Amino acid sequence: MKINWFSPLPPAMTDIAHYTGRILPALQERAEVILWTDQTGWDPTLEKTATVHYYKPDRVPWDDLNRDDLTIFNIGNNSLFHSTIWQVSRRHPGIVVLHDLSLQHFFLGVYMNQLKDRNGYLEKMAFYYGQQSRDDAAMAWDGRLTPDEVSEKFPLTPLALEQATGVIVHTPNAFQNLKCENRWPVCYAPLPYAASHMPVGDALKPVKLKAPGLPYNLIVFGYIGSNRRLDAILQALANFKERDKFRLSIYGQLANEHPIRSLISSLGLKNLVRIHGFVPEAELDSALSSAHMAVNLRYPSMGEASGSQLRIWDHALPSLVSKVGWYADIPEEAVVFVRPEHEIEDIQEHFRAFLENPGRFAKMGEAGRRILEEHHDPGAYAQAIIGFSKEACGFHPPVIVNYLTARCGAEMAVWARTAILDSAISKAAEEIMKLCNICNSSGQSGDRGC
Repeated sequence: MKINWFSPLPPAMTDIAHYTGRILPALQERAEVILWTDQTGWDPTLEKTATVHYYKPDRVPWDDLNRDDLTIFNIGNNSLFHSTIWQVSRRHPGIVVLHDLSLQHFFLGVYMNQLKDRNGYLEKMAFYYGQQSRDDAAMAWDGRLTPDEVSEKFPLTPLALEQATGVIVHTPNAFQNLKCENRWPVCYAPLPYAASHMPVGDALKPVKLKAPGLPYNLIVFGYIGSNRRLDAILQALANFKERDKFRLSIYGQLANEHPIRSLISSLGLKNLVRIHGFVPEAELDSALSSAHMAVNLRYPSMGEASGSQLRIWDHALPSLVSKVGWYADIPEEAVVFVRPEHEIEDIQEHFRAFLENPGRFAKMGEAGRRILEEHHDPGAYAQAIIGFSKEACGFHPPVIVNYLTARCGAEMAVWARTAILDSAISKAAEEIMKLCNICNSSGQSGDRGC
């Protein structure tokens, strides 16, 4: 089997690029893989196991794609990395790997920053959710509503699946939501991550070797937007009585770096918090190896599984996670939960519990490592793709006709109700005018109170 694989590639600053790198060896054992990218540069080691082709969305060799057995499009919630992939997917059928269940942030970014098409965005919202959604769409475009506020009601995910012959998702919730729509073949496969060969017992050594009273290392990493709750983490640490016993390191790309640096300064945390930025993989692995606990909050969740969480477990680290979405279903012995409505209170409580018994937290990290090894094997994931492709290749998107018919029917019903109402009002007005004319001609309008 020959597979065209559209995805960001390392060293792009997104975990989906690293996800592709993680599964490529296992996938290449089962099929010939051609990687397609719009990046001008990529990790050259990828070419040891796969062919890499550069493309532009307006210059795609369609004949090459049509000759091959299968095309797979990876779509996540960042328009910087997935806009061109989505544009190609609209013109060529294939399987979509859906990395986020809600794509409102993605499409708002695509139409605003890449396409610069306000009306196109409003029309797509109206198409999928009816005319009433246009008001929210307009307010989101103008900045009067945040994407978070709009995404819960209008995730806009179907726009990413217009030509999909099948959909692969990484969470049971996403599988159930899409399966209920009965519009595409859907496959659930846990997000893959190959566990390293690090002995799990080594993860306990830093905790055991540190003398009491010395600072413990906390770590936050990844693409850090507002839903990573960094402001709440900093406030919890600032107001924690024993804060000097912790050091917090922040790795990755900060969406709003200046406000975060200002907050660190205003909270008096300059000596306890350090922003490292986006660093090479080896440096991040070293930081994770020396950390005692990770903080991996996500609220609101976009419905995604977390490659960051799998990496945390690879290092057998205990972690704080938001009790929402995919994270809420993680066994309690493997993580500690933070309730979105009680973030600061819960974070401080977990800091306190860690200081009282760091060994108990270390065992949580070991439990997470076992989950990683048992449920996230790249080989099983690659095999699931190959098996699902047989079902997806036999699917053609006529089901979209039923969907379009239903959507048109719904809109026509609204229009028909409006038309009928307008007609009734018009007829009533005519009758009133006739009565008024009669009253006026008879000179009785004042007596009748018209």
